[in-house]
Amino acid sequence: MEAAAVIALCLPLPGSPAAKNAPSDPEAVLQTAERLGAFPAVYQNLRAMGVPLPDEWQQRFRDNFVHNLALRQEESRLVARLMRAGLDCRAIKGVRLVELLYPDLSWRAVADIDLLAPRAQVEAAYSELKAAGLRDVAQPWNPQSLARQVAQPAHAFAELVLRSPQGLIVELHWDWPGDALPPASPADDSDTYLLYLARHAGKHFWCSLQNLTDLELYLRKFSDRIDWDRFWRLARRTGWARLAAASFHLCAMLFGRPLRLGEQRAAARSGEALARRAATLLVADSKPWWWRHKPLRLLRVYTWPQRISRCWLWLAPPPWHWNHPGSFSSKDVWLRRYRLLFWQGLACFTPWPAWRRRLERAAEASTGDWLLLAGAFGTLSLVRIGLALIPYHRLQRWATTLGKPPSVPLDRDAVLRAAKFVDFAAGHHPVPMRCLARSLALSRLLARRGVPTEIKMGVRTENGNLDGHAWTEWRGEPINDPHQRVCHFVELASPRRS
Repeated sequence: MEAAAVIALCLPLPGSPAAKNAPSDPEAVLQTAERLGAFPAVYQNLRAMGVPLPDEWQQRFRDNFVHNLALRQEESRLVARLMRAGLDCRAIKGVRLVELLYPDLSWRAVADIDLLAPRAQVEAAYSELKAAGLRDVAQPWNPQSLARQVAQPAHAFAELVLRSPQGLIVELHWDWPGDALPPASPADDSDTYLLYLARHAGKHFWCSLQNLTDLELYLRKFSDRIDWDRFWRLARRTGWARLAAASFHLCAMLFGRPLRLGEQRAAARSGEALARRAATLLVADSKPWWWRHKPLRLLRVYTWPQRISRCWLWLAPPPWHWNHPGSFSSKDVWLRRYRLLFWQGLACFTPWPAWRRRLERAAEASTGDWLLLAGAFGTLSLVRIGLALIPYHRLQRWATTLGKPPSVPLDRDAVLRAAKFVDFAAGHHPVPMRCLARSLALSRLLARRGVPTEIKMGVRTENGNLDGHAWTEWRGEPINDPHQRVCHFVELASPRRS
């Protein structure tokens, strides 16, 4: 089995590995190693055995090494800048962990730069990183949302994710489980650092063999430094004793060794059962349905108090919901959260992929979008009735009569968005809506918001038949029809009303 070969090759092998132990299908082993997150170490060991490897794998190995070198250079620059600014920030995991545990930087893939800061200095560190040229991966954090993000409990695994000018990902954390950061390196506090590594592996439900390899190497190199009494006191105080026990059980299962005396001290049955489940899922080709959702994976590693707290945090608006530009009241944020939960819940329980994608798109619409869509449906219905009962000139005058303009005038994007919603409502209306009804409804919808428009009509001949069309113009630009189509019609003069 390729997974067993990968596990046997994911640790640096002592001495010169024997070629007779080389796997019969190195290509399959490398593919499995890449899937499990242990490719560089497996590649190094296969190469040491003298196994011939394709050039494409050699190029991937080189690319990983170059990427790690770039991460180390950028990490050193950022840490030095933060320290000069008087901020007590440290690099944790990443290239520093590789240098601590492995022969060199080429033995492990590193995805990003992990920076650790005291909770009280996160906002200042974030500002300093932005001043260093980094940009948020998502929307920039405003002071209100940033304060809420920093106040998240440790089991929420809150972080700030930024991108450097070179495209490297930088994550800012403040979840150190100890009382204070060591003065030089987080690894100097061996007990707390071990808990940090065990918790990081379990945070992702041990889905990466790479994280377990880090933990095993750390235990092999520094287990004699660990004060196990202090370690388990710290694990119980922070609520991670079960997760740490499961991590130790999992390392013992995968690497074929007995549990050490210190590891057994709080290795409860629940931790052993959790480790067996994680070991099965780690090497499985297909994952259960709940695996696709990170919150559901986390609920399986949490203790019951953490589960209750996390469920409440999940139901409440997350900090990034307060992150949108403009002025939003608390009511707006809470309504947005439950609107998203409603549509996401429908999408999760919908068996048809096409409908699931539509529901996911619906979740992205704001409250204003839904009000605009409801107004489009209602206005189309009124226009359809009016065309049957009222003379056209009166209906046109009603559609273009301006209402009170909003405090912030609508720009071109907002006008085109209104046209898009009218077209969507017309396409899904139970009564067929032709171009004239759509144009009248759009003009009415914009006129109520103080936006003046004109309803145009034109004709053309097609295959010997006279074809008519109506559209809406704003500042001389067709907004519910492309100009390439409208230009083929000869515009009719507006009728004079007596």
